[in-house]
Amino acid sequence: MRIWGRQIRLSASDLSNHLACRHLTTLELQVARGARTAPDWAAPDLKVIQELGLRHEKAYLAHLAAQGLTVENLGHIDHKEEERLLAETLELMERGAEVIAQGALSDGEWFGRPDVLRRVAKPSKRWAWSYEVADTKLARETKATTILQLSLYSDLLAKIQGTLPEFLWVVPPGEGYAGEKYPALEYAAYYRHVKDKLVRAIGGGPPRKVVPTPETYPEPVEHCNVCRWFRECDTKRRADDHLSLVAGIRRQQRDQFETWNAETMEKLAVLPIPLKERPKHGSKAGYERVREQARVQVEGRTEKKLKHELLLPVGEGMGFCRLPEPTADDVFVDLEGDPFVGEQGLQYLFGFVLQNAGGEWSYEKKWALNREQEKKGFEWLVDEIMQRRAANPKMHVYHFGAYEPGAVRDAGRRNRPLAARGGASRLASSLQARNAGQCGRVFAEKSGSVLRIRAEDAVGDFADGDAVCGAPAGTWVGQ
Repeated sequence: MRIWGRQIRLSASDLSNHLACRHLTTLELQVARGARTAPDWAAPDLKVIQELGLRHEKAYLAHLAAQGLTVENLGHIDHKEEERLLAETLELMERGAEVIAQGALSDGEWFGRPDVLRRVAKPSKRWAWSYEVADTKLARETKATTILQLSLYSDLLAKIQGTLPEFLWVVPPGEGYAGEKYPALEYAAYYRHVKDKLVRAIGGGPPRKVVPTPETYPEPVEHCNVCRWFRECDTKRRADDHLSLVAGIRRQQRDQFETWNAETMEKLAVLPIPLKERPKHGSKAGYERVREQARVQVEGRTEKKLKHELLLPVGEGMGFCRLPEPTADDVFVDLEGDPFVGEQGLQYLFGFVLQNAGGEWSYEKKWALNREQEKKGFEWLVDEIMQRRAANPKMHVYHFGAYEPGAVRDAGRRNRPLAARGGASRLASSLQARNAGQCGRVFAEKSGSVLRIRAEDAVGDFADGDAVCGAPAGTWVGQ
């Protein structure tokens, strides 16, 4: 997003950002107008992903060149040199270049720099050929934001060549770089809808002149996990004692509590229960549970200590009662992986906690830095589990969340199938059902020779971990 004279010039990233978070559009508009300075943002993991993305694009271009295609790469031209970028891109298209990398497209109001423009045989109104857009992406599944960006590029391309490209292309890592194609017309209406919403948010249709910044609030969204504005938005929510700080609360419930004049966590904590009014959506019991959660968190904040309460009475099929009868041979699996290693990712840690013959807890592990070590680590884990299962058919394999079963299946497909998976129990869901507490998330961590649950009193400070409320600091898993 940039201000040119009295007009606002938008880009593909502005479009995807607006889909992710309306408040992000407000903040970026203020930066463009000089009313705010963008925060420093240091995210090593994102830097790694960016570097891997550049490598993937470079490898794809090398693949195209190896097929005998001529690749014209404009990546050496800085994005600030827009006029030069646009002129050289158009010149290459006029010449019928087979592949144009890091070109530029614009209609004066929107600007885009697609990874690749590929010439296709279908004629356009301007030439005996036309172009389609391709973007290299690391993600295994195509996201809505990617489709939006490609739709914008295709729209800009259509204004230049006079013909809308037939397909949008996404090129993920993989042997042969087989791209995934999406019919441009199928997503055109969705693209126009989101585009119009963004245009209205910043002041209406063309000519888009500078208008007062829209009023928005930093609602917590998934994009917060990778947003450079996270710390500022989180500070704002905490200063306002925002209802989103209540662990497990839903947006619909927040809206209802606001109509009941309980618009902060502190006010919600003292809302009289049982509730006198029936909520518009959901049951009274659900709202009362959220109110009690707010009370515990506020009490912990006031007393400056972590608090938790067991939800009584204990009921069959609920909470800890969902766990099977423990055995001395139970194991607690710990898996860690990196999805961006190679073409299929790599599980680099296989570990589990168990009790030895003396009743002491120990943590066993195997590290994997390459595919062969991953295979050995996986086979070691499976063999260890199956040996214990053969000795005691009643033993169970515990895992913390949804990640581990998927990781085991992926490793099994790459190496060998896992003979039995039925012994796994999802401990996290049981903990969530039985506790109310001050924390927002809990994380399994290795502490010496034991596996503990550690409670954090900051909601949303971390991107990983199951949302489990109230496990007290130092709670022992499986006891």
